[in-house]
Amino acid sequence: MKYSTKTCLAVAAFASIAAAGPVRAGSLPQWWPLKVMDASSGKDVSAEYVPLPKAEKAYNLCVLFPHLKDSFWLGADYGVVEESRRAGVNMTLHEAGGYENLTRQLSQFDDCLAGHADAIIIGGVSEGGMGQKYIEAMNKGVPVISIAVPVTHTKIAGKVYADFPY
Repeated sequence: MKYSTKTCLAVAAFASIAAAGPVRAGSLPQWWPLKVMDASSGKDVSAEYVPLPKAEKAYNLCVLFPHLKDSFWLGADYGVVEESRRAGVNMTLHEAGGYENLTRQLSQFDDCLAGHADAIIIGGVSEGGMGQKYIEAMNKGVPVISIAVPVTHTKIAGKVYADFPY
């Protein structure tokens, strides 16, 4: 499946999270090209990812995170803010306050749709609880891109995950 420019841009907003490392605010270095595994064909294929230099217009991205209570999600927040600035897109971020707050994240998702988001990037609190919202957005032509929290049963536009070795 070929994804639109806005889907690719939304995915690009998160590639910096894996590569940025600790930096001072406002000083995100060039982090690309980034070695990735492209699984869009159903098989893992090694690839290098390079983001678009700038968005073709100021897309409105709506970002939903489960919380901002730990260094992972704080780092993700930093990456989203800096990459949105670099790409020249508008970004609104909501956090649900914890994985136990499904109702809050459902409401925030509705707010994204009501606010005419061009794409929704989500670290979902529950695929089972959020799956119908993903389908609703996709049926309205709003791409849903999952970050960090696996989505395995619901068809969405894109997924960005890190492979954490244990």
